[in-house]
Amino acid sequence: MRKVKAKEQIGAFQMSFLLFTFLTGSSIINIPGPLIAYAKNGSWISLLLSMATGAAVLHCILSLHRKFPNLSFIEASRATVGPWLTAVMAIPMIWFQFHMASGIVLDIGLFMNSSMMRQTPLIVFTLCIFFVVALTVRSGLETMSRMFVVPMFLVIFFVFLIILLTSNHFDRINLLPVMPDGFKPVLLGGYFAYGFPYVELFLFSMLLALCTSRGLSSA
Repeated sequence: MRKVKAKEQIGAFQMSFLLFTFLTGSSIINIPGPLIAYAKNGSWISLLLSMATGAAVLHCILSLHRKFPNLSFIEASRATVGPWLTAVMAIPMIWFQFHMASGIVLDIGLFMNSSMMRQTPLIVFTLCIFFVVALTVRSGLETMSRMFVVPMFLVIFFVFLIILLTSNHFDRINLLPVMPDGFKPVLLGGYFAYGFPYVELFLFSMLLALCTSRGLSSA
């Protein structure tokens, strides 16, 4: 008889690192340049707006999780709005996951190709990244969540180290003038920063049912 594999479960600490990894991954490469092009000196205001909106989305997701702690987002949707409307809502979610996965892999490949190995065909990086992704997914969510803890601590350490080493070059006068072109570019920058990565938070609503910590449900 085939042995049934137990349902994977992770804790709130591991879930937080998965979320942190998800938010800081390719956003380090993709956000700064376009955001500065949109909002210029008002980029920091755009970031505050997008962070506030992302926090509101996260609050809605956690509220839904507290009401349906053992259900995923799709299952909770079926319980609240019915199967037909849930199916309509699921179509853009599924499309968005394919779009996001291909976009992130392409961004990483282009970064490697343009910054390090310019003579190497892009498909080499793409295939290598998809191979690593496949192995990571095959290892399971528990292994994945534990694997990201140490690399994320290193990322946080080096980010703060870079900020510390370059702090003597910071000049607050560069923040002025505030919103030289009005509030519209700031809103455009905020919309851009909110679209990636904060709007993708709803994808984690599919994983919250696997979290075993009581602290997440009562947060």
